[in-house]
Amino acid sequence: MNKTTLYKTIMCVSLSTATLFAASNGRAQVINTIAGTGTGGHSGDGAAATAANFYNPAAIKRDAIGNLYIADYSNHRVRKIDTFGVVTTIAGNGVATYAGDGGPATAASIRQPAGLTLDGSGNIYISDNFNNRIRKIDASGNISTVAGNGTGGYSGDGGAATAAMINRPTGITTDGSGNIYFADESNHVIRKVTVSTGVISTVAGNGIAGYSIGVATGASLKQPKDVAVDASGNIYIADWMNHRVRMVNTSGNIVDLAGDGTMGFTGDGYAATAARVNKPIAVWIDASGNLLVADNGNSRIRKIVLAGAGHIVTLCGNGTYSFSGDGGPATAAALNSPMGVISDASGTIYLADQGNHRIRKIHIVPPPPPAFIVGTTSLCEGTTTTLGASISGGTWSSGSTATATIDASGTVTAVAAGTAIITYATTTSMDTALITVHPQPASVTGASSVCVGATSSYSCATAGGTWASSSTSIATIDATGTVTGVAVGTTTITYTLTGGCNSTLSISVIACPTDITDANLGQSKFAVFPNPSQGNLSIIVPASSSETTLTISDIMGRSVRTLPIASSAMSSTHYISEIPEGIYIASITNADGKQQTKVVVNN
Repeated sequence: MNKTTLYKTIMCVSLSTATLFAASNGRAQVINTIAGTGTGGHSGDGAAATAANFYNPAAIKRDAIGNLYIADYSNHRVRKIDTFGVVTTIAGNGVATYAGDGGPATAASIRQPAGLTLDGSGNIYISDNFNNRIRKIDASGNISTVAGNGTGGYSGDGGAATAAMINRPTGITTDGSGNIYFADESNHVIRKVTVSTGVISTVAGNGIAGYSIGVATGASLKQPKDVAVDASGNIYIADWMNHRVRMVNTSGNIVDLAGDGTMGFTGDGYAATAARVNKPIAVWIDASGNLLVADNGNSRIRKIVLAGAGHIVTLCGNGTYSFSGDGGPATAAALNSPMGVISDASGTIYLADQGNHRIRKIHIVPPPPPAFIVGTTSLCEGTTTTLGASISGGTWSSGSTATATIDASGTVTAVAAGTAIITYATTTSMDTALITVHPQPASVTGASSVCVGATSSYSCATAGGTWASSSTSIATIDATGTVTGVAVGTTTITYTLTGGCNSTLSISVIACPTDITDANLGQSKFAVFPNPSQGNLSIIVPASSSETTLTISDIMGRSVRTLPIASSAMSSTHYISEIPEGIYIASITNADGKQQTKVVVNN
């Protein structure tokens, strides 16, 4: 029995922003809100984050166990969403000022936190934007300042970071050694704090607002908003007002990764350096080594595939400044000035949708299980079989109803020899199976019984088959259809065509009487011919002084014909076309005695 377990899943994926399914791995990416009601404000601590109010969330990070941390910019707080979806405040008392170093972070004052990050030791670093400081929440929940003296300016490189002047810090990250990198936005530089020494330095930007390339510390940036560092030490910069994404390589040189410097939206599916971006505000290295970008002015999340030609694609956002699309494809959703973007190891993306006062998640929806057909795919004419499918809810169809039909339940009826393609289709996938219908041979014809030691011929009007007996110890059959009775019993004679379709006939092998010459009748012999007989039967009767009775009986002794024969008749012919095929006993009885012999009728 043939089984088919083939399946073919059809899913269309495009790199263009017009597609509904924009996933580089061929799976749909769906967007949902995981925090925020859409109303700017502060509420909801201790309850579900989806029922809480946020106010212009500016940045987002995630720890190793899945807790999310939000820079709640206009609420002057840092908040946490745990793995149960409950929101709490971990820093900031909501008063927009500077206070609290050395004490609990929840009692301290911060002012418009614009960025945050975590290190491997459980410390959280905050870009305390309007306080011109980088602050740290340690694992015990206490807050301190690690960079900036609170005065906006640019000074202090080579010395203690706490004595330096910084100016409106925004995006912040750490490297594998725990060193801190932050975008010193209004100084137009990227700066680093080496944690082992507490010393601050500049790693990119010359402090002059502009655009140039070359050695990173000699190049010009213009209001850089965010920074990311990969495992190799490359530094990625969201160069906000230059409308570019840039990289400082391990040789210390700066190169462009995306944007031609002109504000706009172009280039999806092509080299990112030829594309246009609009005020890129956040960057993040994903688990595959690609760069996620919050393209703030285009209200989109985009991805730069750093391998190969470095093409750019849109992952989320339709370019309109609004809110829509939850529960649907991320590329069709509306965002409102996305600020922060991160992803986890599974590829799930989290973003701070600032203008919508929400945290949203773009998660990969696995494709539905494929539909595949199971069941017998080889049938004989006139037979049925029922096919099954791996998932329900689909529809069946046959590509050739002249060969095979199929109903709504999956029952196939073989109509005529040939092949037919059976299709099972759901809204998401389909499968096909090739059904082969083989010819059914005509009925086997021949006697229903044969005597032990005797032979009888059997036939089938369909050519090309082979003969077999189910019990060769009862009867054998050769290639021509000749059966030889071996022993008393029953057997099934089968005629099979290529493909396995067959016709059968059950026959009995019996112990038949031999021809008898009754001693009372001297040497005269009773005979019948032809034997086997078809249509009529001639008999020779020995001379007798009395009328003779001819009786034809079946093998069970039941009379099927009784004929009188005049005493003067030596031979006569009798029509027996109405007698069924089989083996019979012909007997004559008269005053001289009784004789009998077997007769094979082949009508």
